[in-house]
Formats: sequence, structure tokens, C-alpha cells
Amino acid sequence: MNLFSRFLFLFIVFSVCSCGKVDTVSLDASGQAWAIPLINTTFAILDAGENPSDNVVVEIDSEDHIVVKYEGEVLYENTADIFFPFPIISYFPVLDSVAPLAFPLPNEDIIIEKALFADFTEMRFRFMSTETEDLDIKVTIPEFTKDGEVFETNVFLPYEGEDTTKLETANYNMDDWLFTGNDNSFYVNYDARNAAGERILIDSVHMYVKAIHFKFGQGFFGQRPFNIKKDIIEVGIFQKWLSGGFTFEEPKVTMLIENSFGFPVRALFNAIELTSINDNVFFLESDILMDGIDFNYPSLDEMGEVKYTSFDFTVDNSNINEIFNEKTKNVYYDLEAITNAQDEPIIGFFREDSYYKVDIAVEVPMHLKANELVLTDTVDVDLSEDIGNVKSIDLVWNIRNAFPINTEFQTVFLDGSGNQILAYPANDWIEIVGTSSSEEGLSEVDSQNFRTSLNKDQIEALKMAKKIAVLGRFNSAGVANGESIWLTSQQAIELNIGLDARF
Repeated sequence: MNLFSRFLFLFIVFSVCSCGKVDTVSLDASGQAWAIPLINTTFAILDAGENPSDNVVVEIDSEDHIVVKYEGEVLYENTADIFFPFPIISYFPVLDSVAPLAFPLPNEDIIIEKALFADFTEMRFRFMSTETEDLDIKVTIPEFTKDGEVFETNVFLPYEGEDTTKLETANYNMDDWLFTGNDNSFYVNYDARNAAGERILIDSVHMYVKAIHFKFGQGFFGQRPFNIKKDIIEVGIFQKWLSGGFTFEEPKVTMLIENSFGFPVRALFNAIELTSINDNVFFLESDILMDGIDFNYPSLDEMGEVKYTSFDFTVDNSNINEIFNEKTKNVYYDLEAITNAQDEPIIGFFREDSYYKVDIAVEVPMHLKANELVLTDTVDVDLSEDIGNVKSIDLVWNIRNAFPINTEFQTVFLDGSGNQILAYPANDWIEIVGTSSSEEGLSEVDSQNFRTSLNKDQIEALKMAKKIAVLGRFNSAGVANGESIWLTSQQAIELNIGLDARF
């Protein structure tokens, strides 16, 4: 469910979305009258927050006003997602006994001052010599250290009578080796000597690199976009919405960002596009989205800390009111993150456990107006056996409404093809008056009861019914004066519809 419409569900569901068929009947003392329940439900707005999987919390403020909150994660990236291994798989020539080599990084603007290799990083050496004697070779890389010791390996290159002697070492795993250097480069030094101890310059030396992967890095990591996040969120609840609408006074959407990467990241929303049930397309508009959001980040001396950033979309800086009051069937969002979007290069860092996370929090005070809001929901029925030999039937409504919202109901019976075969009232609505005080609960309001007798043709139509559609039309009590009402913890609605059949 879309983060902008989750809260709408909480308001809608108390009316008809929780309706359910009850499959039991009861017999009176004479054995002649049957009470056949069709719909029996009670809903209080607080019930909406009872399912933790919905990420919805219903809170009550000091004045007993309902505030609905929803939180959902829209983006999470960690070091493995961003600084994945560079698949090099290449041989790099070592042109002298002391030769500089540069890291084969994917972006020229990346500067690495210090880095700790991860276990994906492997290297080996290949030697080709035309010398006609054995050689002892010591290879060192001063910029690679582990536990304070410089990388060093000894290789024996035996002469075996060929014109060219070739040897390739095993792979060296560089996990936990630390690089410190300048200009992304390091030196490969080799000292080759014959049996007499004379230094020899080998004809061909290459360093093979399988991959480069860092679990820690310090430097400037370039200005680049990464891990574009696109998604479409389908919204099904507005299939029950027929017409009318309601307006929330002060909705708020907050973006909450956690970031432990030690360099600037800017979030850019390429698009937040919403499509209504009428296929109208509109966009969330705000200067915040156009400019992007800069994440707070820890400095080098704050390594290991998490920095937080938050900002709000409100009625003052966006068209959020329009979006909250639209009937959305899906939401498309395209989110991009850019590292070092500022002009000047900033030396930063990442660690193996670094991450950033973007959450959306929706806060909706239930201070609203409902204006000719029409909703519908259906339940399955099959009455052919229950009323097969019936002589007379009354359709009975018992409703208690502890919301300050005037409600009108209509019941429509449908056949297996979805065609209307019976409606009550046929050309009107059952009117249910809302409470005048937000402090009244169900136990303090009277039940409003309605009964109508069905004629022979209506009874025959009822036997063919496969579904019941319940329509509800809602108006807040002060809508004529443009007044908003508060929903409170005391409010609820009880709806019972049944058949009083006589055989």
C-alpha cells in the first residue's frame, strides 16, 4: 500500500471495508422464525493500528484526538552495495626493478589515500627470463602493510634449459592488508639475484590483479550517481471509492535519513508520479525535491558515528494536500543518490559497516472534512437454501454510529454476473445521524433500526443473490459550514444487517 494513501485506508475501513458474512442462523422458540445474519461488524479507528505488519501506529494526543502515523523504508544501501569489487582480471607490466603502478580504478576522479583490502582482492606475479641460471627474487610493496609489516614474498625461478624461463606465482589474498600511498599509486620492487649474488634485471615482470575490493577506504570517491531506485506501488483501496471526497487539514510527510558514510551524499528525486483511479497523472511538487536533499555525514574524527537528517513536506512547501486528497491507484518514484555533489573535493571515508537509509514517515492528524464521500464494499452470499420455502422476509438494519459524521447506507443485492437484482432502499438512502459530541462512545448512542418487508418478487430475486454490495455516503457534521472535525478514540460504528424470515 502506498505511503501517501495508507492513512486514507484507516479512515475508509471503519465504514464498510470490514464487513463480513456470518454463516449461522438462529431459530426462535416457536420454530417458525429464522434470523439470518448477513453483515455483522464493529470498527473503531484505534483498531487500524493493531497489525504491526502494516507499519501503522494510531496515537492519541492529550485532547484524545487521533493521529495516524506510518513509517516505511524506501532506500537502504551499505558498503557492499556501493563499493563492490572492481573486476579487473588483468596483467600490469612492472617496467623496472622499482616501478610505480596505479590502481586501475573505474573513475579517474577517485583519489585513494588509505584503504583496507577485503578478501575478494587477489594478486600474483609472472616472471619471464632469458638468464641461463637460477634466480632468487624478493618482491616488496612498501605501500602494502599488515600488522606493521611490509608486504614481501620470495620467489625461486629455476633455470631448466629452455630459451626462456617462465614462472607464475600462486595468488596472494590481500584480506586485511592496508594501502597507504599518494596519487592512487604504489611501487612494486623486486630484487633478482643469481647464485653469485649479482643483481639481474628480469626481461618481463607482470603483476596480475583479479579484483580490487576495499572494506575501508579514505579519500575522495568521485562525483557519480549510483544505485538508482525505481518502483511502482500499486494501491487497491480506491476501488471501493465511487464519488465525493474528504480533506485533511495538516498532513505531513517526513523523510528520515541515517548515514554513516563519511562523505557527502545528495538524494535526487527524478520523479514522484501518482496516477488516480481516473488515470489522471500528477506529481509531488516541492522546491526540496528540485534542489535535492543533502545527507548529514560524519567527519574523519567522527568515524563510526551515524548522522541524521530529516525534512518535512507540508502544506507550506509542497502540494501535499492535493496528493492526500487524490484517489491514487499507483505511485511511481525514481530516486537517485549522488556522491560528492558539491564543487570542492572532500576527503571522506567508508567502513565495512557503513550504510545510509531513507525512511518515509507520514503523520496525519485526523482533523478532516468528509463531503459527499461515497464508498462501497461487497461480501459473498448464497441464500437459496436458507430461504428456499420462506413465506415472508423482512430486511433488518441495526446501526449505531458514534462518529460525528452523518452516514447514509444502501444495500444492493447482485447476481452471479454482478447485475443488480434488488436494492434497499430502492431509490433512496437509509440516513444515520452522527453524534453531536466527540466524547460519545458506542455504549452511549442509541441503535437506529430499520425494517422493510419484501414482496414475492423481491424474495425470488433474493434467492438468486450471490453478493451484497453496501454503499455508504458520508458527510461530516459541519461540512455545510466548511468546518473540520476531529476523530477521537471514543468513536466507532456498529453495523448489523440481517433477514427476519418466516416459514
